[in-house]
Order: sequence, then structure tokens, then C-alpha cells
Amino acid sequence: MINPFSFFKKKLSKQQKSSVVEDVPAARRWFLKGMALSGSALVAATGTATAWAKLRPAEPVNYQEAYLKDVLPGQKILEEEGFTEIPREEIDDLVQTLVDGYDFNKQA
Repeated sequence: MINPFSFFKKKLSKQQKSSVVEDVPAARRWFLKGMALSGSALVAATGTATAWAKLRPAEPVNYQEAYLKDVLPGQKILEEEGFTEIPREEIDDLVQTLVDGYDFNKQA
């Protein structure tokens, strides 16, 4: 059996030793509670992972069809409305506006 007092650097009085010995069952209860909590967390995580696995599509995804539904309409909008690049001076003005409006003295 391991000596429960081996980790103390100084000598304990008999009264202190008896209080430590009385706390050992409480320590065991805490250990068992922790193990029970860990076990229930593991079961919950497994259940969540199983639920996520069931949510995925049963049949393979048709990536070409998804591309046609998503990317092509976006390209059509860009062609109709046009794409204009923002000049560097306007970008600098926008950034400076953000910097000027920021309160550097506020506490997070």
C-alpha cells in the first residue's frame, strides 16, 4: 500500500494525519463521481456522433449538378451587373474611416 503521507514535505501531527485519513473515502467518492461523469460524457459524445453520421446524405453528391445550381447563376449576375474594381485610393479612404472611428482606449 502507498503511504498517503509521502507527498508531504513536513511532518504532520497525529491530529492532522487522522483528518487526512478520514478524507480518503471522500477522495474515492470524488474519483468515482468523476469516472461516472466521464463515462456519461463519452456515451453522450458517441450518441451525438451517431446522430451526425445518420444526417449525411445516403447517396453520393452530384458535384456537377451542385456547380450548375450555385456557380453559374453567380457568374450570370456578375456578367449582367458588371464587376468594377475599387481604386486603391478609395480602399485607403475606407480603411482610414474605420481606423478613425475605432476607440483605441476602450477596455475589452
